[in-house]
Amino acid sequence: MSKIEIKPFEEQIRIAGIAGELERAEEKAFKKGFEKMYEVGRAETEEKFILKLLETQSPEEISQNFEVPLERVLEIAKGNC
Repeated sequence: MSKIEIKPFEEQIRIAGIAGELERAEEKAFKKGFEKMYEVGRAETEEKFILKLLETQSPEEISQNFEVPLERVLEIAKGNC
């Protein structure tokens, strides 16, 4: 191979490497965004669930029955979440 043929090939390999790195970075960012969205949704659902339970159960009962920290139940009960 001549130098002219080798240089474009090396350039193609470098570009492919950069493209792979960009793709992995995009996948990682998407995964982090999805996890954050899940956590926000989970917290909102937990709050609604606990508020409904508070209509019939004490904070201590909810904490014990559903393995939620008592501090979290009391925080939701006071509306400071």
